[in-house]
Amino acid sequence: MRSYVKLEDVAEERGESPAKIGRTLVRNGCDLYLHFGEARKSRAGVSFYPDHPTLRMEHNIGTGDHPLTKDSQEAVIKRLGRVDTTTVGLMVLVYWNLDATEQVEYQIELMEQDNTVCVVVDSEDLKFLPPLPAYQDGAVTGSPTARKNNFFENSGKKKKESPTELDLLLKNIIHAEEKSGEETSANAIWNIIKKEINRKTRKYDRKNILSEFVSSENLLGKIIWKKGKKLSKTSCTYRTFENKLSKTRKNNH
Repeated sequence: MRSYVKLEDVAEERGESPAKIGRTLVRNGCDLYLHFGEARKSRAGVSFYPDHPTLRMEHNIGTGDHPLTKDSQEAVIKRLGRVDTTTVGLMVLVYWNLDATEQVEYQIELMEQDNTVCVVVDSEDLKFLPPLPAYQDGAVTGSPTARKNNFFENSGKKKKESPTELDLLLKNIIHAEEKSGEETSANAIWNIIKKEINRKTRKYDRKNILSEFVSSENLLGKIIWKKGKKLSKTSCTYRTFENKLSKTRKNNH
């Protein structure tokens, strides 16, 4: 049975962008999929028939992992490169078994934005990703494995890493908010950063590295920040933020 992993999680584990990972997999003949989990309402879609382009039928997309069409895979990669998480207009392939010997393929176009949908990849396809150095962007990396929660075996000798702009920002916030000696919760600091993004005059972010906050219906959203000299837009999920915060506190002691 196939198992799938979130493209964003693989990218974070490798210290690369989701767009780069997606492009590499597609070039190696792999597919990108959309994961449809449990939802409060059915997803709205329209069936598209290549042989009859004017014929359209409404369709509800059920739960599961459905492959994107080739054109939509290219569209997703371009959207990810722009940190664009919109789903409207993407097309997935859905299969129905008419009987034991015949299967029908439908192309379903997503007609509404769905923030619960995410891009996933077949865990078996991770073997097509090139090996990384022992350290990249401060994260330990290695050869991909098919384990659910750890894609790469740690390898190489650990070396001291330089703090990123986001690490330094967290250090400033901790220093300002915890003068009394009482530790501020991760959720409180997360909300401080969200407020900071909306400020015209930044209180903590003097280098203006915070770009935007992307919300999500079933998750805590993610921060988009500008990294390095090239000011590359980089995403930071709440889980990654918690790890950075914990490490920053540890280094301050």
